Amino acid sequence: MDGAQRDDAPWPRHAAMERVSDATSEPGPGRDGTTTEEPHMVSDTDLDIIELLRDEHEDLRELFREVLEAEPQARTDPFRTLVARLAAHEAAEEALVHRVTQRDVPEGGEVAAHALEQEASAERALADMEDLDTSSDEFVEALERLQRDVLAHAEYEETHEFPLLEEHLSVTDRRVIAERFRELRASGPTRPHPMTPQQPTVRALLGPVVGVFDRARDTVRDAVGR
Repeated sequence: MDGAQRDDAPWPRHAAMERVSDATSEPGPGRDGTTTEEPHMVSDTDLDIIELLRDEHEDLRELFREVLEAEPQARTDPFRTLVARLAAHEAAEEALVHRVTQRDVPEGGEVAAHALEQEASAERALADMEDLDTSSDEFVEALERLQRDVLAHAEYEETHEFPLLEEHLSVTDRRVIAERFRELRASGPTRPHPMTPQQPTVRALLGPVVGVFDRARDTVRDAVGR
């Protein structure tokens, strides 16, 4: 979620489409109806990257709701889960989705750059919460601001980035990218800190926020390089 465009990351043009087995690259029915398949139940592996990210955004909405609706003393676990999921999601988007938009989509550079800056802004907002007690009203107010930032970013992607990906990438390519996104996301942390301290400030729960996101990025880069 660093605002700078990360051209130094080891992600060559269309490498996403080359790193997944041929088994994932059979074309399926697109919106233009050019291919047909027998009807089947939709699973996570049937989704293209646009459909997968829409589901991811809904999951983040639900995680925010869980934290905000929890009793003050019960916020720590869902909040740790939210931050870990957010870090893994943004790191995979940064390394894969925004990079494809920037490099492989005409006029996608400006859209990708704005998405990266939104992610950096949300990361800074989370870092500003480090000294807040998770049971406090101040934490709730800060979390609601973070929620607005993250959901506004999701809406921006859905409104500006997803139509470009749908227009310029085939259904097959979008499904291959979705498979690679799942792999990168799974390589990230599921919980950024194993212990619940007696004083549940954000810093005590997670460590420095920038470290949570940097570790997620490092893990994704390692996965990309394999």
